[in-house]
Amino acid sequence: MPSGNKAFYVLSFGVLLNVSAYAGILNLQSSINIEHNLGTLGASIMYLSAAAVAAFIAPVLLRIIGAKWSLIIGEACFVPYSLMNFHPAIYTVIPCAVLGSLGEGVMWSSSIYYVTQLVYMHWSTTTKEECSEGSTLDDERNKWFGTFYGILKSSLIFGNLVSYAVLYGAKNLGVSPHNETSLFQHISHCGSNYQAKQTNSSLLKYVPASRLSVYLLTTLFTIMQIGSTVLLILFLPKIRIEQSMRVKSQSQIMVLVETVKATFHQALSIDQLLLTPICFYFGLLVSYAFSNFTAGFVSCTIGVQQVGLVMATYGCFNCLAAIGVGKVSHWFGVAPIYIIGLCFDSCSMVTQLFWTPTPSNKYWVYAFGCLLGVSDGIWQTTTTATITSAFAHCTELAIGVMEMWIALGMFCGFLLGGRVVIFKQICLLLGLLYVGCAGYAILVWKNKRKEKLSKTEMHKLIKHTVQ
Repeated sequence: MPSGNKAFYVLSFGVLLNVSAYAGILNLQSSINIEHNLGTLGASIMYLSAAAVAAFIAPVLLRIIGAKWSLIIGEACFVPYSLMNFHPAIYTVIPCAVLGSLGEGVMWSSSIYYVTQLVYMHWSTTTKEECSEGSTLDDERNKWFGTFYGILKSSLIFGNLVSYAVLYGAKNLGVSPHNETSLFQHISHCGSNYQAKQTNSSLLKYVPASRLSVYLLTTLFTIMQIGSTVLLILFLPKIRIEQSMRVKSQSQIMVLVETVKATFHQALSIDQLLLTPICFYFGLLVSYAFSNFTAGFVSCTIGVQQVGLVMATYGCFNCLAAIGVGKVSHWFGVAPIYIIGLCFDSCSMVTQLFWTPTPSNKYWVYAFGCLLGVSDGIWQTTTTATITSAFAHCTELAIGVMEMWIALGMFCGFLLGGRVVIFKQICLLLGLLYVGCAGYAILVWKNKRKEKLSKTEMHKLIKHTVQ
């Protein structure tokens, strides 16, 4: 990849800055807004709305205003979700969550599409000597997305370190410190036994020592998000190849109608349906990490001040896994990654399922954070590479459908957060993991069979022509 590719690095850094703030505030929702489950309620509403946005609005915006301005609109919509934490109430959480859904649904689709087009531009202008020996377009795409997600995933490190510094700093400064002996009073209800209704008598473990620390954190994250949007407006170039998608003579209403029809057709295609379970699994996995894990494993066991540090380790291993998957898939293809991910996640989930928290082993939550970070890095890079490779002829629609199912998975995960015992959610994750990998295996078998039949027909045609 050319080191001087300005567009790629401006895009990556801009999204990195925005997602650092967004992830930092999202990771805390199940803890700082635990009363009446306001935090998980807002997140579930946001991801339910984001599913519709990703499927129907994002492709329309991409076709009408292009990837750059779609991305900028998406980033700007995250700002109200951060500001909501100044005064979290039902009448602020719901509208801000709906606005945040525009960011979630549009930003990811736009950034993925932008990187995909950069790969095509690079491939079309690069000589064979400059590419790796035996490299294909799919290999290059996997490598680019591995690098992109590697940079992007470092946002989980920066955002959560800011969160940790502010919340833990407020505690150490002596601002209404919590009683440490009460912190582990209900530790038997942590881990896979966690359910939010069991924590009503021990809310101090979840609520920061001072509300001022939340205000400071919200201010810092809002400044980061505004700075990210300004950066993209000023320095992110438009990409030439996206002009082929621009609307020429059709009205915007016709574009909307045609896009909705095309999206339904894409969502119901056999190949897309086979990949739906793994996309849904990835969404459910991330929402589990950001809600039930942070509340039931981290806040419940070692206190809300440690959430930022645990999730920073999550982000570190997430970043390394994303880069590693990009490299491995570049050399060996995507199929081995599915096998590795299946085995890795099975071991990780079973361990979390049967772990019993005690004061002596409470810091195992850091290890679980690392394991979940690796899982996130594996599946985001792998699902994106699979979708963009399988549907190269209709990338923007396939990405929209993929993001829709990921968002629906996150909606279900946040909806379950605090309402269902974690043990049941982990069992659900394991079931979806196996179904998702089976769907990919069927898709590979189907494509190889189709390719074999095509070759057989071609040989018959050649033989008939010769005779």
